[in-house]
Amino acid sequence: KVSGGCTSNEALLLLRCCGSFLTDEKRNVRADLSEKLWSYFNSTNVEFDTSHYNALLKNRLDNEGPEFQPSEFLAMTEENGIDANRVTFQHLIAKFCSTGDIQGATTILEYMKEQKMSVTENVFHSLIVGHCRADDFENAKGVLTIMKDSGVDVGPDSRMIYALELARAGKEYKKELDKGTAEGVKWTDHDFFKLILQLLEKKDHEAAAEIASML
Repeated sequence: KVSGGCTSNEALLLLRCCGSFLTDEKRNVRADLSEKLWSYFNSTNVEFDTSHYNALLKNRLDNEGPEFQPSEFLAMTEENGIDANRVTFQHLIAKFCSTGDIQGATTILEYMKEQKMSVTENVFHSLIVGHCRADDFENAKGVLTIMKDSGVDVGPDSRMIYALELARAGKEYKKELDKGTAEGVKWTDHDFFKLILQLLEKKDHEAAAEIASML
């Protein structure tokens, strides 16, 4: 229960604590807490800026809920006089890509380019996920090539995201690990833990145990 009001900075800090940082809580609990805080801050007239909206958006992505449409979120920011920035668009691309909506993601990406906003590594990662969830693994792999051509480092994080999506779809992911190792990628326990969690979500306990032996 929250009462007594808080400052704009305190509200931002609390919102940022309701996503993946709150590791001890399940996603649905974090999502519920984030939305309740947002409603409370609105009811107490906390002064919001773009950072608050980005924090709410990040929570909805981290917590995989509640469901929302990117267009509706943008309409909400405009209605409240908030200017979306590069981080906002980056998160919206991630939302489109989480459902395999490459067309929606591309529309946002083109707008970012028109506004001369930098395309970060996170955007490329979202596009890898988007293509995979649209069942287009060839183009997902092609994003890694585009990254290289754009001068963006294709390190363990980028390769692991592709491997995770392969595992999620029940496809061969070990070759991607082996290829990365052959090209000098230094996999860490953190990388392997992410893969173990993905395999456990698929209830592939045998494969998860095999990866655990690599820790």
